[in-house]
Amino acid sequence: MYEQAEAVRPSFSGPGSGHTSGPPQTRPVHQGGSRGHVRQGNGAPDKQPEDDDASSHTYEEAEAVRRHAAYMSTDGRYPGGASGRRGVCSFLRAHRSGVAAGIAVLLSLVSVGLAPLTFINKQEISQLSTTFDAVKRDQYNMSTTVDALKRDQDGMSTTVAGMSTTVDALKRDLDNERSRITALEKRLHEIGKNLGKLVFSSNDTDSDKPQDCQDILDNDETTPSGVYMVYPRDNLGGFNVFCDMDTDGGGWTLFQRRRDGSVDFYRGWADYRTGFPSNLNGEFWLGNDNLYRLAVQKVYQLRVDMEDVEGETRYAAYDTFAISPESQNYKLHIGTYSGTAGDSLTYHDGKPFSTKDRDNDEITSSCAQDYKGAWWYKRCHDSNLNGLYHLGTHEGNNDGVYWQYWKGNNYSLKSTEMKLRPAP
Repeated sequence: MYEQAEAVRPSFSGPGSGHTSGPPQTRPVHQGGSRGHVRQGNGAPDKQPEDDDASSHTYEEAEAVRRHAAYMSTDGRYPGGASGRRGVCSFLRAHRSGVAAGIAVLLSLVSVGLAPLTFINKQEISQLSTTFDAVKRDQYNMSTTVDALKRDQDGMSTTVAGMSTTVDALKRDLDNERSRITALEKRLHEIGKNLGKLVFSSNDTDSDKPQDCQDILDNDETTPSGVYMVYPRDNLGGFNVFCDMDTDGGGWTLFQRRRDGSVDFYRGWADYRTGFPSNLNGEFWLGNDNLYRLAVQKVYQLRVDMEDVEGETRYAAYDTFAISPESQNYKLHIGTYSGTAGDSLTYHDGKPFSTKDRDNDEITSSCAQDYKGAWWYKRCHDSNLNGLYHLGTHEGNNDGVYWQYWKGNNYSLKSTEMKLRPAP
């Protein structure tokens, strides 16, 4: 029932004790049941007497180890040499159960201490995992939102591109419509001329009357320049005109003249429609109604003669000329330019006539009011032959009698004449 362990008992005294040294003697140590063992866990000891006995037994073992150490020599060896080492080994073998029990207690304590740390670490890892999953979800949601924004941006770009294409198509359609309107106006002009021919041929009483100054010159090549009566083909009656029978072969019918600034040209729509003044030997405007009645009869050409303050003269010629009726605001139609003064009228081709009291230009403000004239303004002008008579260089606001591509817009010409003649 009991196991015998070898214990070391001193049979010799320490140095200076007077006893001879010898190997320690052993005494029987009895262990049985749970004596000499450490119970693991947190349970209570089985019996108090057994605990007391185990404590006494452990104390005796410690005393035996201490006595062994007391007998060591100065060179670190036990008396007796190898036999001493065998004694130590025997001692350790005898008490290995106690050492094992101590190690078990130590491991138990370490395990109990690490358990809370392990639990805490598991909680932190779980929280970190949850946070990481939430960040991944947020990242995915942000990625989805960015993709949606990119799709919206692409859709907007496509829409803008489509709108730009539509605007370009509308511009082309507008240009085409303008071209068609111009063609229709020219066609209307041709129809009007043919109608005039029919009216003229059917009216025997007016067949021998001149329609323009060219007819007068053709009737008598020695006819001098001056005022004569003409009878347009519309059979609405005749009116007086001034005929230039000298310039470039003669036969020119004048509808505008500036020469001395004696007549105010800053007038309204009604005056420019009927013409002013009645004296055609000085400055005048023939009247837009009379000009239309003349120009619709045949294909006419236009000539503009100009003179500056120094007496130098220039001219601008256009191989065709016509205007629309009042219902279309006397819109201007001219052909190809030639001459010496520069082309300052083509800019106004296809534009309606404007006066200070009827604004038909292409800007918000009134060109006629801004530049004190009446003309086929656009935005606004390259010429302004019905402007203020400043006579030469001036500091005005481009409001003089000027022709841009000869003397510039701050030079007011001394004299101008606008005239028409049947085209060859």
